[in-house]
Amino acid sequence: LERAAAEIGMPYRAVTTIEEAVRSASVGTERALGRSNPASLTLSVHNDLTAINLITALRAAGLTPGADVDVVSYDDTHMAAVPEFSLTSVSQDSPALASRSVELLVSHLENPGRRGKEVVIEPSLTIRASG
Repeated sequence: LERAAAEIGMPYRAVTTIEEAVRSASVGTERALGRSNPASLTLSVHNDLTAINLITALRAAGLTPGADVDVVSYDDTHMAAVPEFSLTSVSQDSPALASRSVELLVSHLENPGRRGKEVVIEPSLTIRASG
């Protein structure tokens, strides 16, 4: 994320706790709202469960996810779609991952000396109210 943000000139700072993320969101939102042309603040979280906890903490701090601060996560679990959270999340194609993994394993078992190969399975972004 840091490299991708730098490539487009976007500020990036990693945070490691929910408390730190809420503080960052509060400060960032205050700064953005104090500008004549507010900048958007997006918190990118490593999984849906952590993002759901963050959304709960942001609301407790008086912030509205999707309005004051965007929250984006990874996994797109069934909880991300619950209206209470409505979490924007990157969805991995689990059936394609499983299928391709089995194909590669069988290929390796049939040809143990063959060198492995890199396979990319494109994710998708499910946009919901949080971001």
